[in-house]
Amino acid sequence: MDTPRFFSTKTKGVGGQIKRRYTDFVVEEITPEGKICEVKRFLGEEKELAKIKVPERKKDGKYLHLDLEKINKDLNFAISKISRFLGVSRKRVGYAGIKDKRGVTCQRISIFDPPVARVEEFNSRGIELRNPKWEKERINLGDLKENKFTVTIRDISLSKKEIRERIEWVRDMLLERIPWFKEVL
Repeated sequence: MDTPRFFSTKTKGVGGQIKRRYTDFVVEEITPEGKICEVKRFLGEEKELAKIKVPERKKDGKYLHLDLEKINKDLNFAISKISRFLGVSRKRVGYAGIKDKRGVTCQRISIFDPPVARVEEFNSRGIELRNPKWEKERINLGDLKENKFTVTIRDISLSKKEIRERIEWVRDMLLERIPWFKEVL
């Protein structure tokens, strides 16, 4: 069994609070093709729930792929809600990874042979489906390139200069030790 690796430092943190609001923690899934499943609805960019219009099924398209955006909802809860509304088994719903409950997340899901009219009628508080597209393949665990995180830290009592210095040290350490870590400051 592998021993977990931990990184520690004597450098002081920045203090503050994370996840005070659901919108302080955002996770956006990036598909293997590099397309970002963008959070829009629950960050206030789209005020009204968009009506889903499922395109005509492709001849070989068995799976309907959709963006699933949710706020303060567990993935299993969201899938149960969707499958129950559609009248299909949860086993027909595929996804690439589990996202955090306490936050706003967007990820692609697939549904095998769903009832199109019911998909277009779906409406649930805190859950939005959009960007439907028919595909040949199911989305399975691991079928993603990466996740993009946006974390808001509130009530930091340091100067901007002190914050930048501390964050730069952490960034440098992560860049050195974790090859896939990318700077987004």
